[in-house]
Amino acid sequence: MAIRLKPKTYGPLVARLNGGRVTVQSAPTQVLAISSPPGDDAASPVEILLTAVGSCLAISIAMAADQMKLDVGQVEVSTSGTRALDLPHRVGQIEAAVTLERVPDGDTAKQLLKRGKELCTVSNSLNVPVELSLA
Repeated sequence: MAIRLKPKTYGPLVARLNGGRVTVQSAPTQVLAISSPPGDDAASPVEILLTAVGSCLAISIAMAADQMKLDVGQVEVSTSGTRALDLPHRVGQIEAAVTLERVPDGDTAKQLLKRGKELCTVSNSLNVPVELSLA
């Protein structure tokens, strides 16, 4: 049985650099501040990446639990990253620790995490080509 995926587009998101600070507008009323290094009221771009991975994994694990008819309660994902020690500059590894309110048995838990990872659009996209063009 072939899986059919529906096409979906994301964005546009507009990132504006002004005086060393980036603001990202994702919707008319949603604005996010980003700076490097991070500040009291702004996250770094890498922190935003880790946040995107963690939140996508949490949503995907909850979806997988629902598909598997599991009641895991609250899903929490803590992410951290390690910079690669070679070029090009990048995050070389991301660690994600999942906490479930109700943990299923060992094999079921492993299958849940595997299925959640398979569903996570963000983590699955981290090795995608990025095409640049002047607008």
